[in-house]
Amino acid sequence: MRASLFRHGPMVLLMVAIFIVSSDLGSADNTRPVLASIVRRFLPWLALRMTPEMIDVTDFIIRKIAHVTEYAVLCLLVSRSVGVNVTASIRDRLVPAGISSLYALSDEFHQSFVPSRGATYTDVMWDTLGAIFGATILQVIHWTRRQR
Repeated sequence: MRASLFRHGPMVLLMVAIFIVSSDLGSADNTRPVLASIVRRFLPWLALRMTPEMIDVTDFIIRKIAHVTEYAVLCLLVSRSVGVNVTASIRDRLVPAGISSLYALSDEFHQSFVPSRGATYTDVMWDTLGAIFGATILQVIHWTRRQR
């Protein structure tokens, strides 16, 4: 039980976190003020020069980086959960990316029911890119280990 929790728990926790952030909590209306506050607090010289349009563009860029990052990490955690190891084939390493992409699809479906959010195929594409990036990171890590 404890080993199973250690193996699968981080993946489940990230999936729950993604689900929660996909609610109204993670809507652009809620994240833009946070971004503006962070910029004002830590980069006051930049805050004086930023227009609302610049804040919107920055928020968009941060959101897309977050999509790629969270699904790269999810792919790595799924890989751990399903037991992908150094001897696994490339196809076996792509299975976690596929599982992560399916979760991205289900996440967008969830967002279609949240009034302040919307489901977009482009977000699924960003998420899938992140999952492939995670699979690539895993491939590089395994390749490096095999070289030793």
